[in-house]
Amino acid sequence: MFPQLPSPAFRPHVAVLLDFYIDVSLRTLQAMQKISELNLQLGRDLLADSGVNMQQLMSSKNASQFNTTLAAQMARHQPGSQLRH
Repeated sequence: MFPQLPSPAFRPHVAVLLDFYIDVSLRTLQAMQKISELNLQLGRDLLADSGVNMQQLMSSKNASQFNTTLAAQMARHQPGSQLRH
């Protein structure tokens, strides 16, 4: 009564397209997962670094030592300061 969809001659092409889309979707999800893992690691590293920086600032004995520590921390975090030449 109704034509068979997809037709038998077209089925291999549909199967190849479905496999392709499934593979692309899987690789996209894997890439997103890797980006999320890297982002999470970056957040953890930033939190740890800020904790160390704050601890150094809080352990300063006087204003001069505080300013020296703060200046050193700010110099470390300037854009391009960690680039290798």
